[in-house]
Amino acid sequence: FDTETYPIRPGLIAPKLVCLQHANDVDGKAAQDGKIHIALRKDALEPLETALDDPEVVLEAHHGPYDQVVTCAAWPHLTPKWFRALGACRGRDTELREQLIAIRNGTMQDHHPKGYWSLAGVAKRRLGIEMAKDDETWRLRYALLDDVPIELWPKDAVEYATNDIGGLRGVSRHQIAEFVPEDEWLQVAAGFCLQLAATWGFRVDPERWDWVAVSLMTRKAEAERLLDEAGLFRDGSVKQDVVRAAVERACARAGKPVPRTAPSSRFPNGQVKADTETCEALAEFDPVLTQLGERNNANKMMTTYLEGMAFGKNYACTSRPNTLVASGRTSWRGASPVRANPWWPKLPEDYRY
Repeated sequence: FDTETYPIRPGLIAPKLVCLQHANDVDGKAAQDGKIHIALRKDALEPLETALDDPEVVLEAHHGPYDQVVTCAAWPHLTPKWFRALGACRGRDTELREQLIAIRNGTMQDHHPKGYWSLAGVAKRRLGIEMAKDDETWRLRYALLDDVPIELWPKDAVEYATNDIGGLRGVSRHQIAEFVPEDEWLQVAAGFCLQLAATWGFRVDPERWDWVAVSLMTRKAEAERLLDEAGLFRDGSVKQDVVRAAVERACARAGKPVPRTAPSSRFPNGQVKADTETCEALAEFDPVLTQLGERNNANKMMTTYLEGMAFGKNYACTSRPNTLVASGRTSWRGASPVRANPWWPKLPEDYRY
C-alpha cells in the first residue's frame, strides 16, 4: 500500500490524506485480484481497516511509517489497530529491508547519495527502472485532486500513484529473493512508534527560549570581547597562530606533550594541533582556550539547538527519525526548512487536519 497526501510543511509531517493505493499479493505473486486500486479518502477507510483487522494479512509499504501515521491522522481509531497489527509481526517495509540487507552486507555506513534509500533509488539499483520523482511530476500536487473522482484525474496522476505500487512489488520480490531479515517486522513496529513521536512533536516555552537566547548571546559576546583583547581575531576570523601558542602554553602548564598533526612536506615536524577537541581538553590551563571554548559552546547551542527550536514557540516543533543506522541504533535529524510549494491550495482559516 501507499498514500498520496497534501505536502508536508513545518510542524505538520502527517498531512491530509488524498488517496490510498493498494494491491493484493499471495506468496510473492499477484493475487487473483492483484489489480492496483486507488481509493479516495472517502473510500479508503474500508479496505485499509479490513486489512488491519485480518490477522492473515501482512501490510507492506516503502517508508511505511509515514503512510501509517497519515492514516492515523485521518482516522484516529486506526491507531490501536496499527499497534496490534505491527505488534503481531504483520508489518513489512522495503526501505527498512534494504537497510537491513545493507547492514548485513557491511555497506550501510558507506557514503550514499541523496535518494539512495528512496523507492526510486532502490528500484533503479535492483530493477533497472526509472521512477520519476522530481517536482515536475504529480508528487507534490495531489492536494489539487482532493475529492476529485479518479476518472477525472489526469493520466499522469493515475500513473504516478499506481507506479509506486508496481515499483514496490518489484523491489519487494527482488529483495526477498536475496535475503529476508528476521527482525524486519520489529524495525517496522519501531518505525511506527518513532514516527508517532515525531509527528506529535513538542512545544517550546517562549519565555524560557528568550531567556536562554539572551544568556547565550551574552556569554558569546563577553567571550569574544576577551578574545579580541587577547588578539585572537583578525577581520572577524580566528588567528590560528594565537590558538596554537595557547595550546603550547596550556601543555607546558599541564605537563603534557604538545599534540601535533602528521608530518608533511611543508611541516616536517607537523603543526601544533588547534582543533576543537584539543582546545576543549586543555581549556582549563589557558584563559584564551577557556574563552574560546565558551564562545564555541555558546555558538553551537544557538545554531544547533536554539535556532531549530524557535519554530516551536508558535507551532509544534518536529524532527525526523532514522529508524536504522549502521550500528542498528536510531538517530534523529532536525526538521529542514520546507520549500514553498506552488501547488499548495489555499485552505479555509478554520480548517483543521
